[in-house]
Amino acid sequence: MSDALNYLIKARPEAMGHYFAFLKDAGKHLDPKTRDLISVITKVHAQTERGFRQYVGRALREGCTPMEVVDALLMAFPALGLAKIIWAVDIILEMNIPGFQPEALTSPRVARCDGQQGHSGRTGDANGMRRTRPVHLPRKESLSGV
Repeated sequence: MSDALNYLIKARPEAMGHYFAFLKDAGKHLDPKTRDLISVITKVHAQTERGFRQYVGRALREGCTPMEVVDALLMAFPALGLAKIIWAVDIILEMNIPGFQPEALTSPRVARCDGQQGHSGRTGDANGMRRTRPVHLPRKESLSGV
């Protein structure tokens, strides 16, 4: 956490406690990966680099793939705009996280942040709605072909 946030927690513990309780309660029906991806997007929107780095790392530790992080950024394009997405990608590239290299993202195998390779596939309930592993299909065209 930032020094400023730590200060507020010490200076106004009751108020900040309510804030953190609100955040926890507001996301209680979301899985950790989804909560973290939403937090990534909010950090991009506010352009808080420290928070963005923190939540990208947290999302990856919770099991998000680099492709899911990129997809979340692109899905938020209407709200973020290109400049903020470029800002975020520049930071991701500076972080040098395995799995974010262009060749890893366009591979038919799932790129994971731990350097391992996963297989594409979907598992779920009778309606096929619950994903237990990431699903990534090979890209049909590269960005240079667009």
